[in-house]
Amino acid sequence: MSFGVNDYWENRYRAGKRGSGEGSRGEAAQHKAAFVNALTHRYHINRIIDWGCGDGEVARLLDVRRYVGLDVSRTALAICRKRVCLPRRTWLHFDGMTAPQLPPAGLALSLDVIFHLVDERLYRRHMELLFASAPLVCIHSSNHAEAGNEHVLHREFVPDVPRGWRCIHKGPEHAIGFWVFERERAA
Repeated sequence: MSFGVNDYWENRYRAGKRGSGEGSRGEAAQHKAAFVNALTHRYHINRIIDWGCGDGEVARLLDVRRYVGLDVSRTALAICRKRVCLPRRTWLHFDGMTAPQLPPAGLALSLDVIFHLVDERLYRRHMELLFASAPLVCIHSSNHAEAGNEHVLHREFVPDVPRGWRCIHKGPEHAIGFWVFERERAA
């Protein structure tokens, strides 16, 4: 029997114990929000699409006019709707494969998502949707191959970035960090 990524996250949020985890709390959340906020200010971003918003702990710290948070867990989205009472925040469920109709955005986020996609099909689809949703992509992840526990699979994702994108901020090779990619302009 294979591990069900979507079921894992739904059950985790429904149990109400760990939420999105330590990487989305306290100083870690503040650090992520500060990095993303600096991007939104530098590139004059008005709308973010977040491919894996979890329980909204980072989202509530983001300084952006419009925000769309997507997640595979309906329970996580219900938590977001209850806890993140900010204007122009939209919370949408998706199954990891079929994206809902989305508005244009200036920045797409994938914060601590890639190394939780232990299913190869979900990982490939995530990369496709992420890079199709905005001209600027911010990823917080590892970029090395290493097996973890049942819901963690560190992978070298940079080779899977689609053609036509350039890395404008390179994260660490053997640790979790920020990577930012910009769609190259047509000549």
